[in-house]
Amino acid sequence: MRTLLWLGLAVLLAACNEAPQGYFPLNEGLSWTYRVTTERDGQRSSTLFRIRNVERTREDGVTRAVRRTDSGTDYIIAEDNSGIYRIAKRLVVQLEPVPDPHPRYVLRQPIQPGTAWTLKSHPYVLQRMYEAEDVLRRTMTVEMAYEIEDTATSVQVPAGRFDNCVLVVGRGTLPIYTDAVDGWTDVPIISREWYAPGVGLVKLERSEPLRTHSFTGGTRTFELTQFSR
Repeated sequence: MRTLLWLGLAVLLAACNEAPQGYFPLNEGLSWTYRVTTERDGQRSSTLFRIRNVERTREDGVTRAVRRTDSGTDYIIAEDNSGIYRIAKRLVVQLEPVPDPHPRYVLRQPIQPGTAWTLKSHPYVLQRMYEAEDVLRRTMTVEMAYEIEDTATSVQVPAGRFDNCVLVVGRGTLPIYTDAVDGWTDVPIISREWYAPGVGLVKLERSEPLRTHSFTGGTRTFELTQFSR
């Protein structure tokens, strides 16, 4: 009995000390802190964003993990032979996660240049200039085409230098009726994401350029400042 107890404890400790694997590790207990910088209309602001893995399970060849932000939002992530994708989301005011209609891929297999997928997204930065409440992120969607462009790139962020990163580039076009003066404008949206082996996302750049009488765009950048195991 004592031997079985020690064996079980050894297995548990080994799982707890398991080294993070892949470009989006789902190990329980990992945490990331990002500096989020928004530049819009000549103004620049920064804040911190934190997220951690609070739970991981595996069943029938699928790994599932719960990633929780410091504001209490849960993202349910799954990983199988097709890649890594989000399957549900739970806001702090919701009792249960709300399933996504379709898998929202973070990375698709195989991890090599040319692998591509599409994903519906919302504006990160675009906003109306004269409205107290911005509704763009709730009402407008853009079809983003993502592609792995490199698997051996390097990037420098506050947390350090990361080599052999996967670079994913997403491109989309969002048509917006700005006003009677400017009419319709096609906003080119570009996202660049760097994923480091054993760490995950280390940097994200999102560009949404626009400047009219009624709308303003800009950029938002996530940079890793701390990674904890």
